[in-house]
Amino acid sequence: EMPADKFPSKRDTIKRDTAITPISQAEPAVLETPKPVEEPVKPLDKRFYKSNNITFLIDVSASMRDSLKLPLMKEAMYSLISELRDIDVVNIITYSEEPHIIKQGVSGDKKELLNESIKGLYAKGKTMGAQAILFSVDVALKHYLNDGNNQLFLITDGIFKFTDEHYEKWKQKVG
Repeated sequence: EMPADKFPSKRDTIKRDTAITPISQAEPAVLETPKPVEEPVKPLDKRFYKSNNITFLIDVSASMRDSLKLPLMKEAMYSLISELRDIDVVNIITYSEEPHIIKQGVSGDKKELLNESIKGLYAKGKTMGAQAILFSVDVALKHYLNDGNNQLFLITDGIFKFTDEHYEKWKQKVG
């Protein structure tokens, strides 16, 4: 697992540096690079933001072992989980050769439980994404919020076949 200090902070500000550019050797250019912010960001106010039904569909096929794909995906997920609220509902589904429900209908305030689920992910197998998408729609619909946001996030490093037949099945499920 990659140490947290190897990744940029999720809350960045701008630090200015100068460099000579090829366009004008006499004029230094201003380069902007991220610098971590020390002050905390306030959570989203429940009065102004509706609750979320979020389904994360995560590719854990063998290709995710390449380079830093899996550790980077985990860090991104930790960051997303940190922003969840107690009024949000989370579903985590992984897929390689077949989809697996890791967590379903978990409150957004159960961050430790969600983070532990992500921490335990490992990569193996083929990428069978189309079937996983159709499966994840059923899980997302099971927790559908009539007066909220319903979102499905596909987290993958590649492409897979999603035929016209798959698309028709998708349309039948989501309306």
